[in-house]
Amino acid sequence: MKKITFALLLIFTASAAQAEQCASSKQVAEQIQTRFGEKLSHVGVLPNANVLEIYSHPRTGTWTMLVTLPDRRLSCLLATGTGRASLDLHLASLS
Repeated sequence: MKKITFALLLIFTASAAQAEQCASSKQVAEQIQTRFGEKLSHVGVLPNANVLEIYSHPRTGTWTMLVTLPDRRLSCLLATGTGRASLDLHLASLS
């Protein structure tokens, strides 16, 4: 996660749930917390009732952005990066 990788998914369609970057919400949260030490820091509801989640690590500055499909209990990777400026950039691209 040292370099910013950005894999924007079609978050407003059901096809996001079928992408390889998706897995069980519980498994994704556990992996992010275990492997990267990131904790859930921001949550927002998207217009289609899906949930935007941002996990971050306060010391390292790393973050992971997910969209969660609550009805399917799936979370899909949107982006990862380091630093507040890159996070703000990715958030702006979603609006």
